[in-house]
Amino acid sequence: MAENVSIQNLFQVGLTKEQFLDRYAELKEQANPEFASSVFGENMSTAAISAMFDVIDKDHNNTLDESDLKTLKEFNTTDGKDTLSESDISVLYEKTINSITDKYKTDNPEEMYNAAVKNGEYSQYDYTQMISGQIEIINELIDARNLESRNKINSYQMQIDDLILRSTKISTETKLKYNEISNSIKKTEKLADEANKKAEEIREQMLNTEAEIKYLQDHNDDDKNKDRISSVQSEYQDFSSEYAIYTNKQVKYSNQLASFKKSLAEIQKKALSEDTELKSKIDTINDKINTEKQESENDIANYNTRLDQLTAAQEYAMTQQSEETFGDNYSDEDTSNFSYDAAELKKKWAVKGEPQFSDGFYNKVVEISKRVGCDPNALMAVMKSESGLKTTAKNPHGGATGLIQFMPATAKALGTTTDALSKMSPEQQLVYVEKFLIQNKKMAGFKESDKLDSGTLYTLVFLPAYAKRDVLCTKGTKYYKYNAGLDLNHDGSITKQDMTRRVHQFMK
Repeated sequence: MAENVSIQNLFQVGLTKEQFLDRYAELKEQANPEFASSVFGENMSTAAISAMFDVIDKDHNNTLDESDLKTLKEFNTTDGKDTLSESDISVLYEKTINSITDKYKTDNPEEMYNAAVKNGEYSQYDYTQMISGQIEIINELIDARNLESRNKINSYQMQIDDLILRSTKISTETKLKYNEISNSIKKTEKLADEANKKAEEIREQMLNTEAEIKYLQDHNDDDKNKDRISSVQSEYQDFSSEYAIYTNKQVKYSNQLASFKKSLAEIQKKALSEDTELKSKIDTINDKINTEKQESENDIANYNTRLDQLTAAQEYAMTQQSEETFGDNYSDEDTSNFSYDAAELKKKWAVKGEPQFSDGFYNKVVEISKRVGCDPNALMAVMKSESGLKTTAKNPHGGATGLIQFMPATAKALGTTTDALSKMSPEQQLVYVEKFLIQNKKMAGFKESDKLDSGTLYTLVFLPAYAKRDVLCTKGTKYYKYNAGLDLNHDGSITKQDMTRRVHQFMK
């Protein structure tokens, strides 16, 4: 199968983790984009791909060896293949889920929390974020398993189509009708997928916009907010109208597919009456389809069981996360009164227990802050939150590296790599911090001269597209689910105030 070739291109002996992640990104961007969607899912994150690499890399030497590839090929022995196949990838999904959740695996959220936090291994915030990251990966693997199953079933259906269309005993009229209906199903399934994806995107925008309206209404203390409420309400109405269009399309395509599939079954029955010898062959393939459906259903049920446990653990952790931990001083700063004194900045940050930097580093932070339009202390705090102010800090799963945890794709867009960033001096890495912030500030719609409070600055790192909003994401959306630890007052929304409070935790 075509996707097998792509799998072989990805899982090659000698690839380091970074090369593996880069290879995945390259294959995904190539002219044949079916690679990513047929093997891992089109929206698979770097964190999930990295976690799968870790499962294969048994000796933890950060490189795929012959023995690693041999083990991967032997993950599934029921497919009768001694080469790497989709069946092996299915087992890899399961093993990845087990590997990222085994350490604190328990049905009791309190026991999980105590095992991770009470012994001092994680802070409350980091534990919640760790659980959120696990939830993200498992959700992606569920999507990938569903997609893989669908592709297998489609492959089996193509085999049935081929048998019928190649038969010399079936009439041309029957074949033409069969082919017409089969193509209609494929076309409608594609349209249904597009409608489903678009409807979900709009639903999340509606949830976020609704939360923004509520926030503004709760803080409706000036005329500016009244104008903003009217504007956001108008946005919500637009989203609502668009959502109705796509939900209607969903119903329409669902009904069409049911009708087409009924017609296909009828024309298939007619074809088999014309060529009775095909029945046993097609029955065998249909048995494979039913087996795959059952196996996929069982896999997804197991994944969802673990997902439910993690969601309960996340919710428990959030109830333990006290606001006092992050301080009460979270109001926006007076952006007209930032201090650009490098000596004062160094005095505040060059303390025992913190990474030590040269005068040149602090001078550069001040220069960058002037150009970005932020408080140098806020920039230091954001970098402290993201990396502990360590230029070599690396997320063990996602591959994020450096002072503000550049993702591999982000590093590439900035003209470098995470490997190169990790080898740079602090001053050299700051160049890319500035590039990243200036780029995101522009993308978010700020003017070059605009001053940024600390919450807005951090939002440019977290979710730049929403940097001008008060509510960044709310419960029921993917961004919230995967970053729930940032909801510091656990009110169901991650707001600009939450981001400000997070920055101020490190500015004390």
